Amino acid sequence: MYEKGANAYLDKNAKPKEVETAINSVFEKEFYFNAAAKKALEDSSSKGSAQIRFNNADKLTDSEFEVLLNLCHEKTTLEIADLMNVSTRTVEGHKYKLLQKTKAKNTTGLVLFALKANFINISEIKINLF
Repeated sequence: MYEKGANAYLDKNAKPKEVETAINSVFEKEFYFNAAAKKALEDSSSKGSAQIRFNNADKLTDSEFEVLLNLCHEKTTLEIADLMNVSTRTVEGHKYKLLQKTKAKNTTGLVLFALKANFINISEIKINLF
């Protein structure tokens, strides 16, 4: 579902507080993983069923890789720009290139790409549930 462009997943029985948390997370960080989504990602990663949509000819630059890892750790564009000592426009440019190279549709797709490519382990991702 994330690969189809969804930025969050909520169970139909989600409590109002979780809905509010998900909305805020998507607004601030562009994605939201709840416990069920984390479990599904762990299961699919361990089964090796995920395919990586990445052309090896399109190697990531060091800056793109740094942006990708920071996105996986829920950093905002402004936070990443401050960490890298660059402008927010530069970070957005790197993110745009990442989306092109990975054929991801959004930040969630980039996080999934990083997981599938073993750039990051699911246990490293901080999940904000409530």
